[in-house]
Amino acid sequence: TYSFSGGSAQQFKLVSISQAKETVYPAEGLYTVATALDSGKTLETSGSNIQIGKAGRGTADLFRLSKDASTNSYIIKNYYSNLSMGIAGASAASGANIQMGTDTESQAQRWTFEDAGNGEVLIRSLVGTYVDIDGGATADGTNVSACAPTGEINQIFRLIPAQEPQRVYPEEGNYIISACVDADKALAVSGQNNVQIGNRKTGAENLFVLEKDTKTNSYTIRNYYSGLSMEIAGASPA
Repeated sequence: TYSFSGGSAQQFKLVSISQAKETVYPAEGLYTVATALDSGKTLETSGSNIQIGKAGRGTADLFRLSKDASTNSYIIKNYYSNLSMGIAGASAASGANIQMGTDTESQAQRWTFEDAGNGEVLIRSLVGTYVDIDGGATADGTNVSACAPTGEINQIFRLIPAQEPQRVYPEEGNYIISACVDADKALAVSGQNNVQIGNRKTGAENLFVLEKDTKTNSYTIRNYYSGLSMEIAGASPA
């Protein structure tokens, strides 16, 4: 440090690099979350991870926003898994991974939305970091992290309201469950207890029985010959 001289070497200008963004409050409900990098790409789940992918490919990109009145923020849950979007390890460090998990009411699982103009938003966690698409890439499978604010387009998103999926209730009975990607393929039992995609046949491995469970308004799916029910290993929601 030096004593005051009044010279230009001791004069500085404060330049504002950011301004506080206005918080917006979208209606509770179902949404897809499109990136401003490419309107045809949305946030989606892959196992317990969050990435971007082509919009409309299935159920992985459908999220429910619900308000948390105690923190004036939102919970973002995948519609089908019911897992909450949060930051790995509840980390406030820039670059921490974003993933899905059981809701623990952590601030790392609570989000606010800031106005980015033109109907777009930034998504900010209560720990202070923002949803950020790694490297500004648009390839399917690009990872999503929580980062310090940059003002770049890879932190800007559009919330697109989505319709509640309509459930259908097939009649009880015997079915072959064909794959939409290939009509010649169907679910099949392999070995004692694994389910996979195989050639569509009329044999024991392809034949399933649908039975209604009125208590849960759902179905039991059993292999016709083994009598075993189709289930998720370990009852895992991941």
